[in-house]
Amino acid sequence: MAKIREDLIGAVYVGNHVLYAGDEIPDEVTVGPHLVESAEPAKRRRSRKEE
Repeated sequence: MAKIREDLIGAVYVGNHVLYAGDEIPDEVTVGPHLVESAEPAKRRRSRKEE
């Protein structure tokens, strides 16, 4: 079963589900691939302060 990525800060609200970093994603829940744990680390986006 897929998991929410470990580096997620905050929570994902999907219907009646609240998912946090490392939580398993239930079969009845669909989330975007950017939220799913993968072998590659997520690309870090620059904040406006860094630009």
